[in-house]
Amino acid sequence: MCKNLKNHLVFRGQRAVFGLLLLLLLAQCGPSEPSFQEGKTAFGKEAMVVTAHPEATRVGLAILQEGGSAIDAMVAVHFALAVVYPSAGNIGGGGFMVYREPEGRYHTLDFREKASLEAFETMYLDAEGEVLEGKSLYGATAAGVPGSVDGMLRAHAKFGTLPLKTLLAPAVRLAEEGFPITAKQARNFNNLKERFIENNRFPETAKL
Repeated sequence: MCKNLKNHLVFRGQRAVFGLLLLLLLAQCGPSEPSFQEGKTAFGKEAMVVTAHPEATRVGLAILQEGGSAIDAMVAVHFALAVVYPSAGNIGGGGFMVYREPEGRYHTLDFREKASLEAFETMYLDAEGEVLEGKSLYGATAAGVPGSVDGMLRAHAKFGTLPLKTLLAPAVRLAEEGFPITAKQARNFNNLKERFIENNRFPETAKL
């Protein structure tokens, strides 16, 4: 566990650039007494998990308590964020990983989303060469080919220690049992409701 706690990992997600920062600071190799704090400032003697949503932070902390590595916590948090914070942490995007091992070796992974094979240079322009408003922002033509799931699987295959099933379990539980959303999420959902309906393939169903 102490070796795992020496790892330093920084992960940046896609689009609304969220940061998943796992700062694992080795203080001593004795029993840890993790605590959960919410707010702008927090302190940890041995490990710290910082995410964009409290439920995802709890997931990362639980994985570390189970003896997981920084990479294990990152993978579990990533999929948990796909459930509890889908506007930034999601399986439809991508990101970058920079990882430093305790011995000082560095590893990077680029799993940003890419344009589809059918994409072409003028796909967002009309016949006169003018920009088609909204086409690059909303709907199927605005989406790239996701890389986030592949990135997490690659990171886990090389550096993970706990079974992938264990790391996915918290996200499955949150999706099946539900979770409290934050006040900011509630405002965002309400503000984007009409846009979601407008861009949904089945708007009448979406209204329900």
